[in-house]
Amino acid sequence: MRDENRDKNRTRETPDGKKATAPEFLRRMYAHPCAVRSLRVLNVVAVLAVALAAGTGLALLLSRGEYRTALSVLLITGVPFALVTLLRRILHAPRPYDLYGFCDTPPKKRASGSFPSRHVFSAFSVGTLFCFFSLPAGISLLLLGVLIALCRVFLGIHFPRDVVAGALIGVLSSVIGCIIFF
Repeated sequence: MRDENRDKNRTRETPDGKKATAPEFLRRMYAHPCAVRSLRVLNVVAVLAVALAAGTGLALLLSRGEYRTALSVLLITGVPFALVTLLRRILHAPRPYDLYGFCDTPPKKRASGSFPSRHVFSAFSVGTLFCFFSLPAGISLLLLGVLIALCRVFLGIHFPRDVVAGALIGVLSSVIGCIIFF
């Protein structure tokens, strides 16, 4: 049987010695394991859909012999992804589940920073890029990006600032990349 007091009082000390208590929506979310599992599945499906769309788009460009465009697309998404990864390592912001002690979150093999969200960055970067080629496909991918962002916040994987920053960096980097390359 679960210790109800532990679930209600998910409190930990932050590195600076302050007490951190999980927000109410996270405490309520983790009180319903079925909702948590559903959001995890939804998150994975949305991430896979974005990855599939990106791979399909790249394969389509290559099959048409548009190698320069394919290389541009790889640079537009790949270089900012590497910079976002570097920024995360430098900042090393804690994740909500680390800060509030969610025991039921699967442990990561190595700790990684929370700010900004690379999943959300990737979805918005690919979605914005698709908007330049096919507006309906781009808008669909941007909506998947919003879904990914919401899932990751509600699951306690990211803070809202992490997903907002990831989305903004993704959109801006793709717009700037398209202006430079196209």
